[in-house]
Amino acid sequence: MTALQTSILLLALLNLSAALVCPDGGTCEDRNTCCRNSAGGYSCCPLPHAECCSDHLHCCYQGTLCDLEHRKCVNKTVSLPWMSRLPAAPRVQAGLTGVICPDSKTMCPDGATCCQLPSGSMGCCLFSNAVCCEDKLHCCPEGTRCDLARSKCVSPSQQWFPMRHKVPGHHESRASSDHQRCCPAGTRCDLEHDACVSGAAPVPMLRIAAVPGEGATPVVPIKIDNNKCDEATTCPGDSTCCRTLEGGWACCPLAQAVCCDDHIHCCPHDTICDLETQTCNDPTSGGRPPLRWVEKVPASTSAVQCDEQTSCPGGSTCCKMASGQWACCPLPEAVCCSDGEHCCPKGYRCNLAVQTCDVAGGDARPWLRKVPARQEEPSGAASGPARPAGVMCDARTSCPRDTSCCFMRETRRWGCCPVPNAVCCEDGDHCCPRGHRCDPHRRSCSKGPLVTPWFTKLSAAARPGAVTDVPCDDRSSCPAGTTCCKLKSGGWGCCPLVKAVCCDDHEHCCPQGYSCNMEARPSLLSPRGGC
Repeated sequence: MTALQTSILLLALLNLSAALVCPDGGTCEDRNTCCRNSAGGYSCCPLPHAECCSDHLHCCYQGTLCDLEHRKCVNKTVSLPWMSRLPAAPRVQAGLTGVICPDSKTMCPDGATCCQLPSGSMGCCLFSNAVCCEDKLHCCPEGTRCDLARSKCVSPSQQWFPMRHKVPGHHESRASSDHQRCCPAGTRCDLEHDACVSGAAPVPMLRIAAVPGEGATPVVPIKIDNNKCDEATTCPGDSTCCRTLEGGWACCPLAQAVCCDDHIHCCPHDTICDLETQTCNDPTSGGRPPLRWVEKVPASTSAVQCDEQTSCPGGSTCCKMASGQWACCPLPEAVCCSDGEHCCPKGYRCNLAVQTCDVAGGDARPWLRKVPARQEEPSGAASGPARPAGVMCDARTSCPRDTSCCFMRETRRWGCCPVPNAVCCEDGDHCCPRGHRCDPHRRSCSKGPLVTPWFTKLSAAARPGAVTDVPCDDRSSCPAGTTCCKLKSGGWGCCPLVKAVCCDDHEHCCPQGYSCNMEARPSLLSPRGGC
């Protein structure tokens, strides 16, 4: 191979450094998703964090599910056309075999197409038998045409795909010793300078895309403060308090976890407990295997002593950090990993290369970050100011601390939701954690694409109001924290929002700063419109 060809191939890495490398070595463009195909390889979904459909041909937007029957991407609020996948750029084998372009000086990878660049030199379109667009910057798959005005590739059936930028070719790479970066064949990894070094000019190293295996789940970030379940019970670090079958507390060793309905297990944030398969399903996994669920550990009020001055919360384990200081692993009798930052459940071993906890003959488990241990204060130290006894719903009604006030429709009274900053569901009986959405059909709380539903108003009580109540007229008032809105009957209703916008249909209202959209697409939560 000539020096010119080698230089061209090295320059290709500058263009491909932002590409997504699939597990089989093929590449997709940045902000794509690698989806496994029926042949066992990977194809490219032109959407970030996409849902890979089971037909191995299509994909859907993050936060939606594939509706194979209707060829749509759906969730509770939207129905969108699904996307066709594109072939991944092939991995070029050792020896730099490829397609020699018409200029006899440029080479593209096998399966690619030579296209002229605006400079007059040749570039590579990472499609086989591709269509080279007239702007000399983009290309489209075989059988489509370039729509430069809309930057799309259009098929005869009017399906569209995003255009791809042309790039020079690339070749097989070698992994560095840190298992996180790689370099082209024929170069060496310079970890200190994050570069690939050869006889030519150095080029930036490529990042190896991490692909979790069966059972892998996210690590837990470091948090100094413990999570308080109630006045007498805490969970270590950033663990999540979950109720047990007996009504007590248990600790899920994951941050902002989802507590499963069996009251025994939990799942990482933004996943769904699948009780039948005992896994955690991630709708944005991009075709990766489901996550193994995690068993909760008992909450405890007694501390674990690390030394005479340092302790960890009950139910955790003392581990040394790289600095020599003590840290707390949010698991009992845990295995402390040698990196000084992570830990694993009892009976597992730390796998530093892939950041999981492994056990012989079993699935990988998530490893956890340790949290700094708390230094004990002198016994005579003054305690901080007392927290308020509860959450005031109005002048006469309150809920316990760390709960939320929700107005109950049938009784026309305040109820208490056992989570702080909760979302009160429209049925008047249920609630969901902050940032989640009430799903009345599945009797659950979901967290998908951001949706702001409007709220059905409640009839106001015609009674003398307290000082903090919101007066509607001389005879009617609404509870503090709500807004008076006129009903169709001519009477007053209470919107459970502060300074809300009353909608013209005299039935609904929207949060302050929003407007009522009477023409919005109906949904389960907003059957007649939206905000």
